[in-house]
Amino acid sequence: MEKTMVENGIRYYLAEDGMYYPSISFSQDTDYSIGKYGIMAAEHIMEHDRARYFRLIREGRWNSYLHEIDMEIGNWVEKTVERIKEKEEIDERMKVENPLEWVQRVNTVRMMAEDVVLEQTLRK
Repeated sequence: MEKTMVENGIRYYLAEDGMYYPSISFSQDTDYSIGKYGIMAAEHIMEHDRARYFRLIREGRWNSYLHEIDMEIGNWVEKTVERIKEKEEIDERMKVENPLEWVQRVNTVRMMAEDVVLEQTLRK
């Protein structure tokens, strides 16, 4: 038996069990590190949008897509945090006068901003 064969444009290889298996490679065009929001997006897409997941893998764009999403959501969260901090008057003066309250309020604002942004982007 031949070790490899081509049928319908797909190369198959002969395994030890005597069966032919397709030789498919899913190489990615980039190798960016993915942050918190990219990982959250990946989990959401793998669970709720399998077709998009497989298409991005097949096209070699999964890593670059997650990197783009990670950067976009990160920037959006930061802008939202800054707007809320201005509105709530969480500023450097508060940071100097009462650092513990400042940290608590900034963390609360960040959590609220993340919830809003992620709700609008991932859970459509």
